[in-house]
Amino acid sequence: MIRTLSALALVLTLGCAAPLQAQTSAAPAAPAAAAGDSIDATDTQKLKDSIGKEVKVAGKVVNVGQDARSGNVFLNFSRDRESGFVVMIKGGVAKGAGTDLKEKYNGKDVVVTGIVQLFKNKTEIVVGSLDQITVK
Repeated sequence: MIRTLSALALVLTLGCAAPLQAQTSAAPAAPAAAAGDSIDATDTQKLKDSIGKEVKVAGKVVNVGQDARSGNVFLNFSRDRESGFVVMIKGGVAKGAGTDLKEKYNGKDVVVTGIVQLFKNKTEIVVGSLDQITVK
């Protein structure tokens, strides 16, 4: 009986280890776009096709907003609030920038590098470092 329980425990342990490992291991990101290659920030379909991939996105920032509670800063590349491309700069990064990000990015042509995600039907890149954003 003890051997049976021990064997069952071993099977359960080994059987559960693989699925847990699969859930916690992240899939490798697709390689970044070749130098010079970038997606236009207004190309909604190409951005949606790039979800989960690391790419460069180029465009003009038409509006900069900030969430008062989190400190997150949002670079909007379209006035279309329903489906336009957005870059979110995390609050901690924004606070540590030492400069007014609205002044730095609003109305500027920029290139941002990162992994495209979908959030509330908008494609976005979440920036963990301002080094991911280049002003042209």
